[in-house]
Amino acid sequence: MEETPRVDGTDDHESSERWSGAISYAAAVCLLPYFLLSDRPFVLFHAKQGLLLFLLELVGGLVIWILDITIGRIPFLGILVVGLLQLVFLLLALALSVLGFTRALSGERVPLPWLGPYAEQLPDPPKLGRG
Repeated sequence: MEETPRVDGTDDHESSERWSGAISYAAAVCLLPYFLLSDRPFVLFHAKQGLLLFLLELVGGLVIWILDITIGRIPFLGILVVGLLQLVFLLLALALSVLGFTRALSGERVPLPWLGPYAEQLPDPPKLGRG
């Protein structure tokens, strides 16, 4: 049965595919749908976006940690700057995760802002033990 997009931009998918796509936005859990359910285009679409978001969270966390142990030691100003960076980064990552989660759960295949075009360029995972 071929998938046909609806007029409103959503695809008709089973509930299990929607939930598999939605959990792709839960940090390291994105690796499960990416490697285990890569044969389903809807799930792979959201798993790629979730993986890219997870990698961005790791790199951003590392950068903020480095800033914290360097300029974060400056009394008041350093603590304020690092604290604001942490807050902004956390809220941005949370907003993108919630946005992707709700779109996947509702069956939409809409790219995330800023990350969508880059997620499409990620390679498909290797087939693990499947013929």
